[in-house]
Amino acid sequence: MDELQKLRYKKTRQQLRYLQIELEETKLVYAQSLDKFNMEFSEYLAKQSDKQEHSDTIPDNPFERIESDVDEEILKEIYKKIAVKVHPDKQTGNEEKFKILNSANKNKDYGAMLELADELNIESTVPYNEHTYNQMKKQIRAVIETVKKMQCTIAWQWNHIEDNQRPIYKDHILKQIQI
Repeated sequence: MDELQKLRYKKTRQQLRYLQIELEETKLVYAQSLDKFNMEFSEYLAKQSDKQEHSDTIPDNPFERIESDVDEEILKEIYKKIAVKVHPDKQTGNEEKFKILNSANKNKDYGAMLELADELNIESTVPYNEHTYNQMKKQIRAVIETVKKMQCTIAWQWNHIEDNQRPIYKDHILKQIQI
C-alpha cells in the first residue's frame, strides 16, 4: 500500500471514530429528548394509546441498529477475532466487552467493532486495503444517516425548538398524533 492510500485509510478511520462518538452523543440526546417529549405530552399520548390496542411488549429503539450495507462476512470475521479475546469463558475474557461486541454485532455496528478491535490491539482484524476502506465509507454513510433520522424525530425537534415557536409546533404535533 502506498503512502497516499495509507493516509486515506487513516483519515477515513479517524472520521469513523469521530462519527461513532457523534452517534453515541446523539443517542443520549435523543433519549433525553424522548423522555422530555413523553413527559410534556403524556396526557395527549395517554389519550392516543386509549384509542389504540395495548401491547405488552416495549418496542426496541429504532435507532440502535445501523442500517449499513457493510459486508456480512467482514462483520463475522471481525466478530470472531474479537470474541476470541473477550469471550467470558476465555482466560483473557471480559464479560462487559463481550456484551458490547454482541450488541455491536446484533446492530451491525461495524464502527463499534472497530473501536473494540483498536482498544484490544487486534490490528490484524482490520487490514489496510481497499475493501476495508470501502466498508468504512459505507459505515460512515450509515452512521450519518442514523444521526439525521434521530434529529428529524418530533421528540428531538420539540426539545430543540425555540420557546416562542412551541405553541405553534405543539398544535402541529397534536394534529400529527391525531388528538
